[in-house]
Amino acid sequence: MTRAAARLPSSSVRRLLRTGNGPMKQRTKVVIGSSFGTFMEYYDFFLYGLMAALVFDKIFFPNYEGATGTLLALGTFAVAYVARPLGSIIFSHIGDRSGRKVALFLTLAMMGSATFLIGLLPTYSNIGVIAPVLLIVLRVLQGISAGGESGGAYLMSVEHAGEKRASLMGSWVMATTPFAFVGANLTVLLTTLLPGDAFLAWGWRIPFLFSGVLVVIGMVVRSRLEESPSFTTEQKRGELLRLPIAYLFKNHRSSFIVAVLLPLSLTTTITLVQLFSISYGTKVAEFSQREALNLILIMMIVAAFGTPLWGVLGDRVGPRKLLMAGVPLFFIAASMWLWALQSHSFGIAVIGFVLIGTVYGTTAAVQPALLAALFPARVRYTGVAVTSSLTTLIGAAPAPILATYLVTMFNSLLPVLFYVAVASVLSLLAATVYPRLTSHSTQGSSDLADPGSDAVEGVPSRA
Repeated sequence: MTRAAARLPSSSVRRLLRTGNGPMKQRTKVVIGSSFGTFMEYYDFFLYGLMAALVFDKIFFPNYEGATGTLLALGTFAVAYVARPLGSIIFSHIGDRSGRKVALFLTLAMMGSATFLIGLLPTYSNIGVIAPVLLIVLRVLQGISAGGESGGAYLMSVEHAGEKRASLMGSWVMATTPFAFVGANLTVLLTTLLPGDAFLAWGWRIPFLFSGVLVVIGMVVRSRLEESPSFTTEQKRGELLRLPIAYLFKNHRSSFIVAVLLPLSLTTTITLVQLFSISYGTKVAEFSQREALNLILIMMIVAAFGTPLWGVLGDRVGPRKLLMAGVPLFFIAASMWLWALQSHSFGIAVIGFVLIGTVYGTTAAVQPALLAALFPARVRYTGVAVTSSLTTLIGAAPAPILATYLVTMFNSLLPVLFYVAVASVLSLLAATVYPRLTSHSTQGSSDLADPGSDAVEGVPSRA
């Protein structure tokens, strides 16, 4: 392998992106369109979670006092995780049959409509039990939308990227998730500053209604994007599949499993940092709620700005190599985070959270490029979207509950660290077998080079 080739991503990613060498202006539009839309999707998603913790128990479940009302409100937040796989199946079918652009436009429209309608919902005092039922319905729609968003945004960025920018283009999409968390927190913080009972009476509606305006802007931006060159090539050659998900499970089961496990370390750990930190930090470490939220905000700001820088490095050394180094680094940072969390010192805790934010991009930045290269273009949206939603369901949904249970059972954070270690080992195992899968899973795809030149970091292609 030449020195020049060594600086490029793995050859499977290079093959994937061969048709993605559009002009810089188009790449910029794609990054803005994908990232802005993803920002709005996850802004709405996080906004709901914050409001569920702060106000929904009082206005939608007023008959249940204390922890019961809070748990019911947070339960409506968790409903979206269950709905995500359904959304990934629906929108990935559209994305592989009708185009990435169409699917992403629809996901944003659904999320925006559901969020805006939450801002208009009558409360329990107005229409009784129908209010929380409608809230759950709208939350399910948010979950369905989110299930189709991330995979499509990954692909629109990566498939337009060009050979040398796979990780960088994908990293911008990954950076929007922490930016969305920061944006949702700041918006809620501003509305809580309203005088008296204004926030509880009507102020909570403002962020939901305001997001409707931003979503319209995002829809306009996305409507002007060009379709993915990979999908366009498949469409011109008449190679679109009638039922992509059936083809995926018949021909790419191993790639499917690897795609679920590859981001597991990131998904599990970052969810623990976002949610477990608040419960443990306020109840055990004796931080105030505002201090706990500030720690997460600091971590997210560092992660958001650092992720594109890791994307640049991923394009230089290869995305899989960066991931292989990043997962152990992320585990070490998680160890420091847990140690800092139990220090009872806000200053020490800041160090732990900054560390997590700093290494976040080592795995996040390269995730879109790595996942996309596991599947041929005709089933790529289905493969990436469905596996991402399952990773979230397996890694994110149970993480804070299981961590809380482990701490209660053992009165120690060491079991939580072991939990993170298990997720890290599974991600490393997936990264280890990754080259052998990409060496054959992408053959025959219309956006790939001659399969005869198919080799991944020294692994020969399989016929």
